[in-house]
Amino acid sequence: MKILSIRVGSNILFPEGINIDLKTSDRVRKGLERHDYYRSAYQIKTGIYNQVLMSVVGLNATGKTAILQLICFIANIVLLHRSLDTVAYLLEKFHVTKEHPFKFSVEIFHENNVYLLESEIIKDNGSYFYKDEILYKLPLSKFARNINKNSFKIVMNRKDEATNVFLKSDESIIKCISSQKGTFVCNLGAVNFNYPGWEGEPPSQIIKIFDSGIKSLKIENSEFCEIKKAKALIQFERESGVSEKSLITLENIVSSGTIKGLTIFPGLMSVLSSGGLIVLDEIENHLNKKLITFILDLFTDKRTNPKGACLIFSTHYPELLDYFTRKDNIYVSRKDDDEYLHLLRFSDSDKVKRNDILKSKILLLNVINGTAPKFSLLTEAKNKVIELLNLEDQSVG
Repeated sequence: MKILSIRVGSNILFPEGINIDLKTSDRVRKGLERHDYYRSAYQIKTGIYNQVLMSVVGLNATGKTAILQLICFIANIVLLHRSLDTVAYLLEKFHVTKEHPFKFSVEIFHENNVYLLESEIIKDNGSYFYKDEILYKLPLSKFARNINKNSFKIVMNRKDEATNVFLKSDESIIKCISSQKGTFVCNLGAVNFNYPGWEGEPPSQIIKIFDSGIKSLKIENSEFCEIKKAKALIQFERESGVSEKSLITLENIVSSGTIKGLTIFPGLMSVLSSGGLIVLDEIENHLNKKLITFILDLFTDKRTNPKGACLIFSTHYPELLDYFTRKDNIYVSRKDDDEYLHLLRFSDSDKVKRNDILKSKILLLNVINGTAPKFSLLTEAKNKVIELLNLEDQSVG
């Protein structure tokens, strides 16, 4: 089961709504690969490809995390069949009410069919539930890019009494098409703290890319304490011969980057083996750039990503996007002069004509307006620092 596209209606944060297309819009060219196993996108059928990498980039406070929250919310419903009460926290900042419902539609590829799910969610008396839902179906053989909704056939309507008998008010009708769940992983709850997500003994080859001095590491009985630091029974040995076995916090013996590697790698392995979806917020936190490109390369290599898993990540550093060979898998979050949030597909910008110019240069030079801090604001901030330092010098004198 794969998500092909997501549309979210107008809401308090994004007045224009959001359209995130995981299908490619630019051509998938052959012969431009970095190596024999390179694949920039995964073929669903002739002419239809799904992205294996996607990034959301933008300045601070432009809605990058909110965009990932929307993706995670919908993925939890569609891929994991989660009920609304278990993922309601992802909707809190969008202020859903009876008068301001949350509307979304999502294209889903599953077992040689493409489904279109249209849902409307409201909140009443502190609880979220579905006000309306319709599920459409189209054989994959008839599916094409930008196909009209009228080509789909309605297979289920929440307003039908027969459908409602089998569903709770906070369960989506998507679970009725198959009991089989997809694979979805996200790190939104662990961006600002690390914990050892890998129970047991991680392969030494993986540990060593984060810390080459570790000979072995075994993690057992991991648990959270009140300050959100993970304690575990650690059996630890360095190449130098230093070893220890005790119930301690992992950060006392290894770096934050190593812990993050141990945190995200189980999820990476899970989605790569199944062709699932993983969402990582602020991928650059604690990791060297070379390690990040190593992770990205896992998704563009046919050997490590045979089933077309997709990694969606946010970043503050446009330089990471120079690794991308495509420009239709980058979304730019921006604020306009009225402080409204907008999402723009990099390839849809009229400022991006070619793919041979560094993407970081386009963003850092503000070629697409709103992708770099205003020079006037930076100047004002610097002048204020000078003023405060002068005042401090006068008080000392």
